[in-house]
Order: sequence, then C-alpha cells, then structure tokens
Amino acid sequence: MTMIRIIIYVAALLSLGTSLVGQSFQSWSIAEVGYDLGRFDLEADYQLRHSYGPTALERRFAQVSVSYKILKDLKIGSAYRFGSDLRRQEFVPINRIAFLMQYRYKVNRLTFRPRIQWQHQVRTVNEEDRITQKFRLRMQGDYNIRKWKLDPEFAIEYFLSNDEKSAYTSEKLRMTIGTEREIIDQLLFKVSYRYELGIEEDSSNLNILQIALSYSF
Repeated sequence: MTMIRIIIYVAALLSLGTSLVGQSFQSWSIAEVGYDLGRFDLEADYQLRHSYGPTALERRFAQVSVSYKILKDLKIGSAYRFGSDLRRQEFVPINRIAFLMQYRYKVNRLTFRPRIQWQHQVRTVNEEDRITQKFRLRMQGDYNIRKWKLDPEFAIEYFLSNDEKSAYTSEKLRMTIGTEREIIDQLLFKVSYRYELGIEEDSSNLNILQIALSYSF
C-alpha cells in the first residue's frame, strides 16, 4: 500500500510537470540544518540553482536565520542571505536581509501557516549596487493523512517588487506542492514542484523541481 501511495505522488508531480515543454525549468538543491532553542529557532542552509537547456549553474548562496515565538503559534524572524549570481557569466555578489511574521493554526488534520515577509536585496554589478525590495505574502499548509508518512504540503505566494525607482508592483505568483519523508531520526528528505507565474509584462513563467535534505537538532 505504501508503494502505491508513492507511485501516486510521483504521478501527480509528473502530471504537473507536463507544462515544462517550451518553458523555463530550474532545479534547486538545498542542504539545511536547524536547532531548536525553545522560543528561538536557528537555521542555516546552502542552495544551488541550475537552469536547463543547456545545464548551467545560475545562483549559489548560503542563508542563516533566526526566529522567535511570541506566542505558541505566532513567531517573528529575520534571515540574511549571501552568495553570487552567475547568470551573466560573471561573479555578481548578492546580499539580502529579510524580516518575517508567521502564524500557525489547525483545522482538524489541516495545518495552515500564513506568512508575510519583507526583504531588501543588493546585487553589485560593475561596482554599482542595484537594490530591490520585495513584499511576499504566502499561505502554506499541509494535511496529515492517517497511516501515511508522505503527507502532502502546498503553498501559494504572491510577490510585490520595488527597485527603488518606482512603487511596489505585482511581480509573480509561486505555487508549490510537495512532500517529505524522514530517512533516519531527525533527517528529512523533501521534494516539491513549484510553478512561478510571471505577472509583469516582461516576466516569464518558470518550472522548478526542488530537492532538500534537512537535519534538526
């Protein structure tokens, strides 16, 4: 029965991926570690992003974050990301800081995690700093299925962007479906499919396959 359920999940991800033909495709590979300190949570991760056709490393970066539980189901946090953008065939440093607030609430076996995030990113191109600010509004959830270790997870996220030369405008929608499985104690394997729908006139759509290993203390 477990194998049948795994096949169902794979088939669902493949059916979502039928839209890959003729569109942009990326893979995101992530290694992350987390530490629970009661009201504080510490996390760190390293990520590689590849584009295909032909295969090329586009971005690489590390991120450290901390969050604080104000209440049982409400937390605030901050994250700092640093790395490089290789899309122009040259090393372009990236620095980004973000602040967020997230709430959690349950409805029977369904858990929702709405989040709002503001971020400030600096890309240094030819010794010139290019600044972009974004608001991100995300609704994430998961459903706990009885006697099934591959519970579905889903999310939809709306991006507003501002390059400091204009007001915030709609940038894109990001939709995600995935699951995770504990390999050994505290070590999780996560896989998800993401689809980004560009809203701006000059933006394009993007398909993303994300794979992550996550260890928590």
